[in-house]
Amino acid sequence: MPAKLDTLPWLVLSRICDYLDDDDDDDDHVSRRGRRSDLHAFSLTSRQSCAASASRRFCQVRMTVATAEELLRALERCADMLDRGEGGRYRYVQRLKVVRPEPDEKEEDDDEWERRRVELWRLDMPRFCRPALGLRHSFYSSKLESTTDEPWLALARLIGRLPALKDLVWGFRNMPQPVLTAVHAAGACRLHMHGFWLDSVVVSRSGHDAQVVDVDPDDYALATSPALSSIVARVQLYKDDGRLNYGAEALWGIAAGAAPNLQHVWLSSSLPSDSIPLREAVLLGRPPAAPNNLFSPNAQAGSPRSLCFSNGSGGWAARVDLSKLAHLNPGWDASSVDSWADVAARLVSLRDLTLSVDSNRAPTVSKLLKALNPNSLQSLDLGGHIDEALFNTMLDQHGQSLRRLTLLQSDADDDSGYDSEDGPPPAAVRSDPRPGRSARRGVSECRAPRAPHDTDARRRP
Repeated sequence: MPAKLDTLPWLVLSRICDYLDDDDDDDDHVSRRGRRSDLHAFSLTSRQSCAASASRRFCQVRMTVATAEELLRALERCADMLDRGEGGRYRYVQRLKVVRPEPDEKEEDDDEWERRRVELWRLDMPRFCRPALGLRHSFYSSKLESTTDEPWLALARLIGRLPALKDLVWGFRNMPQPVLTAVHAAGACRLHMHGFWLDSVVVSRSGHDAQVVDVDPDDYALATSPALSSIVARVQLYKDDGRLNYGAEALWGIAAGAAPNLQHVWLSSSLPSDSIPLREAVLLGRPPAAPNNLFSPNAQAGSPRSLCFSNGSGGWAARVDLSKLAHLNPGWDASSVDSWADVAARLVSLRDLTLSVDSNRAPTVSKLLKALNPNSLQSLDLGGHIDEALFNTMLDQHGQSLRRLTLLQSDADDDSGYDSEDGPPPAAVRSDPRPGRSARRGVSECRAPRAPHDTDARRRP
């Protein structure tokens, strides 16, 4: 007779939980709703299975809040949940996420292209710590403000009670100092800022010489934190009121070594709303920032593993150590792609690449593909106008090593007026397009067969 679950050894039950916990599975086709549902269902079958799955069921805690008051209430519910059970459940928590609610309505371009563009190159971190599929939500994050420090102190106390904490995901523009201090005290905890922003690098113009930027101590502590592991940020050169924003220069310094353990960077460039002060500021030009300890970091360059840009990434190629860069999306402008082609020999670890193409930029993309080490890429995402010459270049240079190829082809006779400088093209329509839409762009995806799961080799939370 088959053994009952109640009679199985604890080690066997734990191994079953290993198979059922698919939250770290890198398969893009695992639905968000179905993720980890099997593990929770298994925990309801018996007391033994419930106890065996506890370490995985409570390894990740998410709080979705819009105000500091909601954060306090969420912390109370979290404490009530973790206080239960013999000895409590605090020792199980390895990842903590505090984010704001996602918008009810999606933007027009938060569809298939956005999903493909993000998924390919962000695979070096747990899925729980990655930005949401609609990156626009993270780029336009807001502050979480409070008139007192009680919400931050309460969160810091919770962090202090989590001995196994490895990751804190923070989805707001401001990082309260008590929370950052608690993260540092946690030791090996990584900080993921989904909405990174430094208020003090936005300054009013003072003449035409290099602008002095006094970085606030709290901003400096965040920018140089050894815990800072990933950044999702929005870059603007000017503010609506005409002030100068030196966030881009600050991010160069942060990635170049000021934040010694920064691994992943997502950047989006955006334009401020039109105004008379903004027009005056643009006409006067944008003077450089005077060197300081953030904009001129130590000589030892940082070594990020993932870089993704909407455009304007050319300046990064010469500012960071590229020897460990594994995932790259250089953005939509040809000058950026050309800059990366010039340093392609330094991209010795690159395995995932996302590129956009139009009829004028195909030669630049071909130049980059030819300059990369032959047969080095494992995953390639090409979108836009893909002609025969570009396709053959891709096959000749990297066909032997590619395990995954995604093509988002635009029709040659497209009259939509799309220009790649405007950002991502309209979302690619699936084979069953929604009513009222024409299937102008198609998606093709090829994947090499996946190797069978090796339980001993799987990442464990």
